[in-house]
Amino acid sequence: MKYLLGFSLLLIISDLGCDAACYGEYVQPGVQGCFIEGKLRPFGSTTRTKNCMSCSCSSSGSKCCSLYVTPVKYDRKNCRTFLDYKACETRVVRKDDPTVECEVQAAVGR
Repeated sequence: MKYLLGFSLLLIISDLGCDAACYGEYVQPGVQGCFIEGKLRPFGSTTRTKNCMSCSCSSSGSKCCSLYVTPVKYDRKNCRTFLDYKACETRVVRKDDPTVECEVQAAVGR
């Protein structure tokens, strides 16, 4: 039980510092909002982009973070990844049978 508690705490701490899939932009002088995908968004707004990013706008600028994780450890010889833009999730499937999902041992993002 101690080990499970310690492992859970480690997962929570590692998630708090994980901002690898985010980027930001400063607000342009004189503009009352943020430009996200070419559209002016008001301060305080949050939007989901067509590229599966969640973007928020504040007076200091915009911050966009991916809504999906990127698998980094899986069977690369027999499997491939693709981003399902409708669900905003990365799927790992067999190359010879895309209906069969592959096991993912590690992923980064979110």
